[in-house]
Amino acid sequence: MGQAGVDADFSAFVHARSVSLMRLAWLLAPDRAAADDLLQSALLRAYRRWHRIESDPEGYVRRVLVTVAIDERRRPWRRETSVSSVPDRVDAADPTTAVDDAELLRRELATLPAGQRAAVVLRYREGLSAAQVAELLGCSEGTARSQASRGLDKLRASLADAGVDIERGTS
Repeated sequence: MGQAGVDADFSAFVHARSVSLMRLAWLLAPDRAAADDLLQSALLRAYRRWHRIESDPEGYVRRVLVTVAIDERRRPWRRETSVSSVPDRVDAADPTTAVDDAELLRRELATLPAGQRAAVVLRYREGLSAAQVAELLGCSEGTARSQASRGLDKLRASLADAGVDIERGTS
């Protein structure tokens, strides 16, 4: 296949899967700008290896997203520090409550260690099996389950501290 064919195939893949991949990047990264950078890095790596990954490009990009997100969190100069507190909860009748809750969840996810965050997002947001999560994280299935369980426990505790009713999803 010529370069034009590779470009067309890659462009079609990006067009078809970019929303889903961006959603995953957004959950793995601490903010929107970092998510954009994360996805761009993953797509660049995919483009460079397109001839080798054509059979499962989405799986490859997901793996790169997780790997780069974990690597970025390990670098001390890239770590975020919290400078503000969680705002007071708004009235449940307010239509922005769902948006506030989603933002609170995203912020709480950002506080988890990278491995736990990736395991929680892949397992519970992306709906992957423990075996698939283990494969993406490059660890055993037991470790993937443990990471997801510990991350979920920390999320429950921090969301309960923030006044979110875990069972109902409201404050």
